[in-house]
Amino acid sequence: SSQGARTGGCFTNEGTVTVESGGRKKLSDVRLGDRVLSYDTGSDKLVYSEVIMFLDRDTTDRKQFLRLGLSGGQVLTVTPQHLVMRNKPNGTDQDVEAVFAAHLNPSDQLLVAESNGTKLVRRTLLSSELVLDTGVIAPLTSVGTIVVDDVVASCYAVIESQSIAHFAFAPLRAIKSVEAGLGAVGRFFASPFSSSTSLSSPTNATSGLTTDDVNGVHWYPKTLYFLSNHFIPSYLLYDQ
Repeated sequence: SSQGARTGGCFTNEGTVTVESGGRKKLSDVRLGDRVLSYDTGSDKLVYSEVIMFLDRDTTDRKQFLRLGLSGGQVLTVTPQHLVMRNKPNGTDQDVEAVFAAHLNPSDQLLVAESNGTKLVRRTLLSSELVLDTGVIAPLTSVGTIVVDDVVASCYAVIESQSIAHFAFAPLRAIKSVEAGLGAVGRFFASPFSSSTSLSSPTNATSGLTTDDVNGVHWYPKTLYFLSNHFIPSYLLYDQ
């Protein structure tokens, strides 16, 4: 969405993820509740994590992306302000940081999933080029990371800090836990967090639980991105 271009970061429709139930899915086919291959920053291991919401989703929008080519043959297409996981320069394999895709440099070591998502390796960034593509999708997993086209990326954008971004979404993760625990009652009270609707539309209270009727930037990240301009140091914010 045009608003997403100013606020969030996204992948393309054609990006693929590995699902726990087996095989791959295009991001355009991913649904809330799907468990997809992700990365645990604490243990430096690949894990499966539930998709709990879409920060942005517009399958028809056309916008500018960076196409990242890696030494292992992997190609990740992502918006410049999206965070991608890399080894810290001159660091060990355990020294991992999230940086804007636009801030990546040739020879950076990116995290890659190989052997059908069972092996975590590092591969060298060889190329980065601007391209135009259609469709913007930004899934959020419980752990805050996601493996797209075998490359480990953050679910977040705009703020160049994985820890700050993940902390900012803690209330939403708590709401989703309540929602899961209380069933229909929880979904009713959590509906403003799950979708772009409000409690004034209870008949559509679960609209955020499917992807079919969600379009554009979700109000929660939209609000966070607005607040970040006032409370986050400017050096951590993406400057187009």
